[in-house]
Formats: sequence, C-alpha cells, structure tokens
Amino acid sequence: MSKNDGQTDRDPFQGCIIEMDSVVLNGIQRIYTIIKTELSKLGVAIDEGHFARYCLGVHLETGLNRLLVSFGRRSTPELAQTIRAAYLDQLGAAPLDADHPVVALVKGLSEHNVRVALLTRLAVETAEACFAPLLAFKHVSTLCESQAAYAGAFPWDVWRRAALTLNMTDRLCVAVVAGAASCKSAMAASMPVVAIPNELTDFQDFTGAIACFDSLEKPVLPAILQALRIQA
Repeated sequence: MSKNDGQTDRDPFQGCIIEMDSVVLNGIQRIYTIIKTELSKLGVAIDEGHFARYCLGVHLETGLNRLLVSFGRRSTPELAQTIRAAYLDQLGAAPLDADHPVVALVKGLSEHNVRVALLTRLAVETAEACFAPLLAFKHVSTLCESQAAYAGAFPWDVWRRAALTLNMTDRLCVAVVAGAASCKSAMAASMPVVAIPNELTDFQDFTGAIACFDSLEKPVLPAILQALRIQA
C-alpha cells in the first residue's frame, strides 16, 4: 500500500473503499471482451448471457471451466493466465482522466476527513501512475490486492482485510462496488455498500446496498457521507 504524506488535525476514523477496477476502469466490460475474444480463437462464441451466467462474480478459472463444459470443452490454466494477463494490461493502460467523476468524489471525501482506499488488482507502481489524480488528495491510498479475485469482484476476505488495513471499525467504512458479488462480499465483511451498476450488472440484485446509482455523479458523495454519519 502506498500512502500520501498529507496530514490533518485529526486522524480519520471513517473510510471508503472504492472498487477501482470495476467502478472506474470498466473492468467488467474489459474482462468480458477479453474472454469473448480468447474463446472465439477456440471456436467458442459467447454473449453477455453466457458471461453473466458462468463467469461474472466467480473465480476466473471456475467460471471459464463451467462455461467451456457447457460447450463440451475444457478450460486450461494457460487460458486463465492469458486472460488475466490481458485484463491487467488493459487496466494499467487506462490512466484516469483528471475530469473523471471519481476525482470529484474522492476530493469531497478527502475534504470531509474520510480515509479512501483505491482497491485494485494492479501492481503498486502501475496503480500509483494510473490513479495519480486521486493520490494528490489527503488520506487517499492504493490498496493493491494480489489474491486471485472473482471476475469483476473481490471476495469477502479482501474487503475485510481492506477495512482492517485502513484501521476502520465496522460500519464506519463504506464500499463502492459495481457488481452483486462484491456487494454481497462487502456486506459479509460488515460494510455498508453503495452500488454503481454498469451495463453488465444492472440486472443484478443489490438488495442490502444503502444506495444504488447509475454513475459516480453528485448523489454518491452525500449517500456515502450519510452512511458514515457525517453532516455535509
């Protein structure tokens, strides 16, 4: 984890963890496209329905095997490795625009003395370069997770470890996610959730989330602050 050196008069005791890969870098769409492309090389044609049914929100190896079995085929470790490498390459090649809505969101959280973690599968150096506009704010850090993740999500122990790393107490740390798997995982880790579904997850059940929005625009910040019991 890399942290800013900025300090305030008091140490933040409230936090927000943003699932950067899926919420900001369009990771779910990216991994779907990569899987579709790699499987087409094997003569297997899939659509969004296949991806959602077999791959979305489960470990990549598990999802690929189930998907290919449905076509009478078998996956291989090499296939999963190729897809994962291409996915990380694409994420790292998509630096954050300074005018992206997440910049205003993180700026607002920082101004309210909220500690923010940028959760990602990217390596530390790549994440710091990609998220540079956000790391300029106080109390913002990258949280680079090397553990095998679900396709388009992180399991509950990652969310729990992230909250503990930020030294946040239960229910004083909000998770911002894009898919139902991360929503359920973060709630299982005792975290309130704000969901930002995309075109591949807007059909999913986000029951239990404190709020669900179409994008990271203005309503998201007040919802997070309310969950953290901060008066805007």
